[in-house]
Amino acid sequence: MQKAEIRRNEEETAVSPVIATILMVAITVVLAGVLYVWANSLASEGTDTSVGTLNTYTTVDADDETGPGADDTLVRMQVTGKDDLAWSFIKIIISVGDNVYTCSVVAGDDCEISQAAGDNDNAWEPGEYLFLSEGTEDICSEAECLLEISVTYNGRTLAGDGVSGQGGNVGGSTGGHTGGGISYTIVTIDDEGNTFYSTDTQNWALGEVLPFDSGGYAPDVEYGESMFVTTSNDGYDMYFAYSSDGDTWTKTKNTKNYYNYNSLAYGDGMFVSAGQGSGGWVMYKSTDGISWTETQDDVSSNSGTAWLSCTMYGEGTFVSIASSGAVYSTDGENWNTATNSPSGYTVHPDSCAYANGKFWAVKKTSGGSGPWIVAQSEDGTDWTSESYDKISCSHSGCGLMKRLIHDGTQFVAMDGGGGGANSSRGAYSADGETWTTFYNPMYTGATMTYVDGTYVLAGMIDGTVGGSQEHYNAIYTSTDLSTWTLQYQSGNVGCCGNKAIATSLD
Repeated sequence: MQKAEIRRNEEETAVSPVIATILMVAITVVLAGVLYVWANSLASEGTDTSVGTLNTYTTVDADDETGPGADDTLVRMQVTGKDDLAWSFIKIIISVGDNVYTCSVVAGDDCEISQAAGDNDNAWEPGEYLFLSEGTEDICSEAECLLEISVTYNGRTLAGDGVSGQGGNVGGSTGGHTGGGISYTIVTIDDEGNTFYSTDTQNWALGEVLPFDSGGYAPDVEYGESMFVTTSNDGYDMYFAYSSDGDTWTKTKNTKNYYNYNSLAYGDGMFVSAGQGSGGWVMYKSTDGISWTETQDDVSSNSGTAWLSCTMYGEGTFVSIASSGAVYSTDGENWNTATNSPSGYTVHPDSCAYANGKFWAVKKTSGGSGPWIVAQSEDGTDWTSESYDKISCSHSGCGLMKRLIHDGTQFVAMDGGGGGANSSRGAYSADGETWTTFYNPMYTGATMTYVDGTYVLAGMIDGTVGGSQEHYNAIYTSTDLSTWTLQYQSGNVGCCGNKAIATSLD
């Protein structure tokens, strides 16, 4: 009995030449400017429509023979994890050579998906088996076929474990860390435009310096369309920069009187940038991260001072948060004001995320110190008017919550302000309601991501040189939010703390 050889495509495009035994996952961490991750999964527990998921899948060759005729069973797949993955958000594509085929749970497509051992016909459940069979097309007409498989969930690549079930089919690799079944590259960018990258969270190399001409910094970065994209300002002119590897960057400049907090989000094949200009909010969109179009919207003229400092994507909707409230768009071009959105706070909401099937924002009460407010929305258009339990801050003059993530088990929020050596500058919560604070070693500007069981923290540490206080860019790692290990410290004094963090799978 013959078996079809199987390989996995790490990219969403099924015709990629890269054959891998494990999903290659790139992660970008941006220090003192941006912390970014491209990983196989950084989403929520029990979420069936979130942008990312911690679920992974395995594939083995089906026992059926292959040959002429469109009725062969090709592949058996099984998903593991905690999330029920709704079929409306799953896309499975297989290819043989240059021929690409779409698989569907609905009869009549090129490739048909049948479910086994599951309870919900509308979702791919943890532990459930799938079989991919030929539908209307004779996909594999030979005794053996080399198959490429691409699985995406809500536009994001779903990770496989690299087990093909085929003797001798070892696939290929594009580099990156492979410990724990995940491959990635981490890239940092500090306030002066210096870039660093690592493939294991421990060893760092110097990349290209970004041209931040007039004291600008990178407030955000995203990954999509096979490239990293960041945004900043050059004096009063806004620019975007992109890189395919996090090392070599290309800058595209928009000569406009725009400045301050051009936050980014990526979803459904589109980048969106939202920020503040001299006359109000400004929005840009791009399908490739290279060419950008300024959009005309209904809200930009309504604000002159509030910074749209955090933008997120989920469930087909972009949401951007400012201190004056939230705005949303389903196409990146037409924007509307959300109802009951969190507003009236003097500190900008640098932390937002889509997780657990909801949009979340962490803000600070007015007055400059005190507890944090956590707000939520089911769809980004209508928000709760009251927050959940407050996150207490144990030191005077607490800064901004610079980062909000979900590590698959719990939310983690990170304080970006300075404090004493034993001050709590972070908090975690399993449900977004009850929060426990923890200490992190950064002096200021702390942002965080989570990958392969490790929290990666970037910011500024405090040091004394010749009797004077100095700050240095630094990167720490931890597996438990308690014990922190210094992995990198800049040799020169830095100027400022981190500004924002974004991940492609939030």
